Amino acid sequence: MAIPELRQDRVAALAADTETGDGNFNLRSVWASAYRNRWVLFACVTLGVVLSILYLIFATPVYEATSSVKIEEQATRILNAADKSDQNPVDSQRFLQTQLDVVRSRSVALAVARDQRLIGNAAFYEKMGLPADAGPAPNLTARQMAENRAVGVLMQHMTIELPVDSRVATISFRSPDPVLAARIANSFAESYIRTDLQRRYDTSAYARDFIARQLEDAKQQLERAERAALSYASGARLIDASNGSATSTGVQTPKSLTVARLVSLNAAYADAVAKRTQAEQKWRQAQGEAIMSLPEVLANSTVQQLVQRRATAQADYREQRETRKADYPTVRQASAEIDELNKQLATVAGNIRASLRSQYESAQRQEEALRQQIGGLEQDTLSEQQRDVQLSILRRATETSRSLYDTLLQRYRELNAEAGVQPNNIQLIDRAEIPTAPVSPKKLLTLALGIITGFVLGVAAAFVLEQMNDTVRSAADVSGKLHLPLLGSVPRSLVKDIGAELQNRKTPISEAYSSIRAALLLSSRSGLPPTIAVTSIQASEGKTTTSYATATGLTRIGKRVVVIDCDLRKPATHKLFGLTNNVGVAEYLAAQADVRDVLRVSEQDNVAVITSGAVPPNPTELLSGPRLSMLIGELRQMFDVVVIDSPPILGLADAVVIASQVDGAVLVMEAGRNYRGNMAAAVERLRKGGTNLLGVVITKYNLRDMGYAQDEQYNYGE
Repeated sequence: MAIPELRQDRVAALAADTETGDGNFNLRSVWASAYRNRWVLFACVTLGVVLSILYLIFATPVYEATSSVKIEEQATRILNAADKSDQNPVDSQRFLQTQLDVVRSRSVALAVARDQRLIGNAAFYEKMGLPADAGPAPNLTARQMAENRAVGVLMQHMTIELPVDSRVATISFRSPDPVLAARIANSFAESYIRTDLQRRYDTSAYARDFIARQLEDAKQQLERAERAALSYASGARLIDASNGSATSTGVQTPKSLTVARLVSLNAAYADAVAKRTQAEQKWRQAQGEAIMSLPEVLANSTVQQLVQRRATAQADYREQRETRKADYPTVRQASAEIDELNKQLATVAGNIRASLRSQYESAQRQEEALRQQIGGLEQDTLSEQQRDVQLSILRRATETSRSLYDTLLQRYRELNAEAGVQPNNIQLIDRAEIPTAPVSPKKLLTLALGIITGFVLGVAAAFVLEQMNDTVRSAADVSGKLHLPLLGSVPRSLVKDIGAELQNRKTPISEAYSSIRAALLLSSRSGLPPTIAVTSIQASEGKTTTSYATATGLTRIGKRVVVIDCDLRKPATHKLFGLTNNVGVAEYLAAQADVRDVLRVSEQDNVAVITSGAVPPNPTELLSGPRLSMLIGELRQMFDVVVIDSPPILGLADAVVIASQVDGAVLVMEAGRNYRGNMAAAVERLRKGGTNLLGVVITKYNLRDMGYAQDEQYNYGE
């Protein structure tokens, strides 16, 4: 037994579910939209490819030459090579970025323009593919205009890049002339290095001039400070006695004569006090002890001689007394000699004790004299110290000026030493070679961009078309735009004999109308309405075919059906049934015939037909009369179902009049033909006329065109 692979109603439901996606975005809906607008996409992509090819054919090739320079943060120093400082990574990155900005600066570009003699050079602009004359500019001289234009062209076509992990920057220049590109790229590198050296030289020269002026000012200030200090010292009679000398311990000696004298007197006074104390001690000792026991007496040489002579005399006296009497002359002589020596000893000892007293008194007088002198000098010293405060201030100012002068002089000498040796932190690594192949246009990239651009434009055009397209194309549009139930979808058919195709129950159209028949059987609570009007919004949307297919389909389930062709303006039902159109509805409505006269039997079993008859001049008046209702009433008594083929809705009142006389109406729409405004107006007219809309039938539906299926055929398998 043959089993259908896929029913038409399920295909329509599948298409509806696929497009709506339950109200969410899905790839199927995107694919459907793209498939519907595939020719637009193809045309846009083709246009992009064609334009890309034309661009590649007519575009001027551009060559790029590249030179490279090494940028160091610190140059190799010839002098003070050990003077190095740590660099902050942030400062390092800022320095490198600053160098890149210097290369991009107008001053470097202007140097290149002047070095290569490009200002006002017509050959340069010709090689660059630019017009020689850019036109006048307000408020600028001819020279300024030429400079601005040359600099602008150079800056526009020059690029510099520095990788993150490298210090070698690449300077590139693009030009239609490869030789010019290499020449200007090298000129940019050389001008950058030359500009950097010139900037360093100018900075050094400025520093030397500045320090020279500062040195001269410091020298004059030092001279003024020295003169002020000397003038004040002379006026205050402050004499420097030390001449700036220092002792072996590094301690400065007194610089003032008064202070020097006071220091000297203090030393002398201390010595005098010591001497007086010593002399006083000796004198007090001489007063309290025997004179001959004094150390000074005993140490005296005269006393020692006299004592020795007395000892000799006493020895002689004792020797003579052993043999002679006291009155013996030699004995008396020896005794007299001893007495004389004692007198001499007493006299010498007394003199020595008197000298000790004299020494004490002299030391006492000297001490007093020095004390009095010191007292006078102390007053002079205090007065001098008050004057010396101002002198010290002046001397400190002098020392400060001298220190500043020495520092500036040292720095000036260093700058003079470095003036002839300018360190450079920019090194030329590679010179630009003449390029052999152009970098623009790039064929693959241009074609890819053309394809991408065309595709993007195609997508945009498809999106605009989708947004502007307000027609009913699928079941989702019926429910979303009209809020009506879908009875079914009829696929497009290229067969001209629709009747024969409907007779074959295995064809897609036959299966589709079988689904519609099933939907009509369930369209109301009481089942199939006994009277049905089939209409459409516009002509040629398939309403007559739908009427024919519905009638023949109902007969297959045992229904007795009559088909009435009420399209009095453009009748077509008689053609499908193979009947003549001599008499029909027009004659009945005009009361020229009764039901028996117009009712005709077709070749289809259980199907009767009432053709439209002659085309009347006033179809709307005929249909609005009471005889239409009478006709429908009589036919309801004779048949199970009455199917009326009605005229289109828009522009005519016939369909509204007919639909108001039946139990239900079926609205036929061709897929992708009717816009929302027309559909809404048609539905509104039917509803205002009291029509019961059973649902919508979409005709000429093609899933392939809608982008939902690969094959719209509904095949049967064994």
